[in-house]
Amino acid sequence: MKNVLCVIALMMFMLAACTPASSVLTAKPLVTIAPPPMPTITSTPTQTPTVTPTPLPFKGKIAFVSSRSGKYDVYVINTDGSDVKDLTGELSQGMYPAWSPDGNHIAFTSPVNGIDQVFTMKDDGSELKQLTFNKNSSFEPAWTPDGKYIIWISSKDDIVDDRSSPIQQGYIMKPDGSEQRRLTNSQEFVDDFS
Repeated sequence: MKNVLCVIALMMFMLAACTPASSVLTAKPLVTIAPPPMPTITSTPTQTPTVTPTPLPFKGKIAFVSSRSGKYDVYVINTDGSDVKDLTGELSQGMYPAWSPDGNHIAFTSPVNGIDQVFTMKDDGSELKQLTFNKNSSFEPAWTPDGKYIIWISSKDDIVDDRSSPIQQGYIMKPDGSEQRRLTNSQEFVDDFS
């Protein structure tokens, strides 16, 4: 037992010798240090904004508008990000793409002599056809679910507000541009169709 006590005493002596005197004499408070604040992540705007994506479930393509060429154009891209194609590069610009329900055509808007008009084209950009020839802008085309008609917005008729400004109305036509007629007759602007 004497040997055990000697070993314990020796260990305590060695432990005391290794510990600085200041820590033996004074107790330090336990300090909790807060982690540094997390950096704020902000997105940086791209130089080529992408607007109005329109997915197409049949062929795995997306139609979108971008100004990456210096003007707004309608592009298509595969859903994996490959095979980007500018479909309206030959026009002054392209906006508001809308897929036909069968996925074979895209209706869109492009200005002609500074006035927006509705066009269609095949999904590869071929068979470009102007459908409207109005003195006031025609824009935001959308297909009916059965694909038999295209609806769009225009202020082409003489419906005006109390300041004599044309009021946007909804119109409908066949995909070849025939049988155009007004759908709405409102003193309020029609802003969008879906």
